[in-house]
Amino acid sequence: MKATRLFTNIGVAAGLAAMVLVGMLSSSMCAQAQETEATLSQMGLAISPVPLNMAGKDPTQVGLGSYLVNAIGDCNGCHTGGGPPNFNYAAGGNPYFGQIEKIDPTVYLSGGQDFGQVGTPTGPMMYAGPDIIARNLTPDKTGMPEGGHTLSQFLQIMTSGTDFDHLHPTCTAAQLAQIEAGTTPLPVCIPTSTGNTANGNLLQVMPWPTFSHMTQYDLEAIYAYLSSIPCIEGPSDTTSVLHNDCGSGGVTPPPATITIVVTGPGSSTSGTTFQTNASQVSLNASQSTSTNAGPLSYSWQPAPGFPSVAIPGGHTATPFIQLGRPGTYEVILTVTDSTGATATATITLQYL
Repeated sequence: MKATRLFTNIGVAAGLAAMVLVGMLSSSMCAQAQETEATLSQMGLAISPVPLNMAGKDPTQVGLGSYLVNAIGDCNGCHTGGGPPNFNYAAGGNPYFGQIEKIDPTVYLSGGQDFGQVGTPTGPMMYAGPDIIARNLTPDKTGMPEGGHTLSQFLQIMTSGTDFDHLHPTCTAAQLAQIEAGTTPLPVCIPTSTGNTANGNLLQVMPWPTFSHMTQYDLEAIYAYLSSIPCIEGPSDTTSVLHNDCGSGGVTPPPATITIVVTGPGSSTSGTTFQTNASQVSLNASQSTSTNAGPLSYSWQPAPGFPSVAIPGGHTATPFIQLGRPGTYEVILTVTDSTGATATATITLQYL
């Protein structure tokens, strides 16, 4: 009887302990997930190459969207309006030329890359349909991205590939006959054939089948970010697929002034050059300010052309710079405010 009661009590205690452990693990995982999202959001705000209109928006959501667009999806790689030799990079900021990376904000996500034709060459002119052109993703005067698409439409684009612009429909039988007869002007449609049955109602080339596996939470973050970037009008021809009606002023936020203040090891005096006898240096940029309200985010990177350094806490205001052998080192600090405005400073460390 006593043994039975003892085992029963042990079982109850074990069950309670398991429940407490599960609760602790769930709370820990939840806290870790929130911390991870906050970190990714800060990184996203730091790497946005354009100022952001944050009015009425959640900075954490916008920052996460920027991280997905700029660090993961490389959306600007296809949707840039830039051409050779720098494409989506600004002159003097092409990392493939050994330069410090700088995205060209004047063509950022404004579309225009030509991916050629996807149809079956047909008729005496071997016409294969219109060229597939990357769209202008910037918001129009309504503040909605990709020229004014709603969130519902955006989700349908990203998960189903729906082309709401109907720019390259599949050829009808009558249009195919016109193409085969060589009649001009040729119709704007995609000729299909056995084995090449491209559906003109769906976006071609764009990797929406891959994006369809993303969570709605992530897609909504992308939409929030694209709603925050400046409108780029594109060609003045209103019939162009790349034209965007920005209205009077678009969505560009007012300019901001960011003042970067950095203090070095054991010093309350700010500056850009510090001397040290230690291989690990603590820097502090928490006194930096912006004329815009809201938190600041920080990104510390080794400067090209100088010895490499490790930077634990490189996305905080107070990183540690781990140096190698004595010599001169440089790191670049980028400070981003809640609107996406940025400022940079180069910090020189002289390891004696």
